[in-house]
Amino acid sequence: IGRDGGLKAPGLFISPSYPSEEAIQATRAAMDSDSAVPADRVTPVDASLVLLLLLSSYPQPLLPKQVADVCSLCVPDSMASLDLLKNNMTKTSFASFLFLMKFFRAVLRGQRDCLTADDMAATLASIFLTYEITSGGPLSAEGTMGYADIIKRRGHFLKQFLVVTD
Repeated sequence: IGRDGGLKAPGLFISPSYPSEEAIQATRAAMDSDSAVPADRVTPVDASLVLLLLLSSYPQPLLPKQVADVCSLCVPDSMASLDLLKNNMTKTSFASFLFLMKFFRAVLRGQRDCLTADDMAATLASIFLTYEITSGGPLSAEGTMGYADIIKRRGHFLKQFLVVTD
């Protein structure tokens, strides 16, 4: 994705299409062997969608439930967010998260006219913070669960890691 102008391809991570089985297999094989995705068989958009499929196929979301629970109630400031992650993740998971956020920041720089940090954060929240929203969360003025507000807060939490400078 990051080679040969792939980060500037329109539709990365938000394409309404679904990659072909051939594109999925070729991308996964490249990921498994730490080699380049074959550009003659896989478009950057397909590779980006396969990455999302891979990240969403983990048995547990990358970010722990404790993080999702806090984000359901509020969005901590940047320093508190880092502490929240450090205190609730293994060192390997934390390093993986930081590496992925660095990659997604590069994606956003390449997608200035096509993809916003809000859209990318919402997409990632649906993968990294997929825990069920229960009735124990904040209530709206009408006394109902603020589902949309919780989803928005989870996205805002991740957006903090997408808009920082390297």
